Amino acid sequence: LDCVWQLLVQYPSAFAFSSRMLEYLADEVYVGRRVTMSGNSEKQRAIFIARASLDLGTLPTGPMSIWTNISAHAAHFRNPNYASAQSPAVAMLRPRTDPDDLEIWRSYHFRWMPHDTNGNEARLWLSNCLPPISVPLGAPRPHSSNHSPSTP
Repeated sequence: LDCVWQLLVQYPSAFAFSSRMLEYLADEVYVGRRVTMSGNSEKQRAIFIARASLDLGTLPTGPMSIWTNISAHAAHFRNPNYASAQSPAVAMLRPRTDPDDLEIWRSYHFRWMPHDTNGNEARLWLSNCLPPISVPLGAPRPHSSNHSPSTP
């Protein structure tokens, strides 16, 4: 999902869905409300439904498929920047894969972290949770005498 989000950021008019749909899918993978995200095949999903009905005494209620729920709320997941496939601006996607061109999916990964006034969620969280680092990043670390390599 992160790879798709990277494409959505690099090509904001190429997809009919927004990042909200990707966030919803990412959440549903772990929540387990929908049968769509259970198992790796239709057979495994059928076994899951059968076991759930035995445990609960009835079939799970609500939409069984995540796509049913997405379709019912399509306007919420729609990308307002979407340009149809006929548009010359969306011919072939050639994503930039250099690490400097990739972004952190802040709206998903940092959504539960408090924000400082500049929106630096991770920096604020790390500064409150981790002790200060006394060795500058990239500097060689001192070797402990207990872990010296043995000589033959």
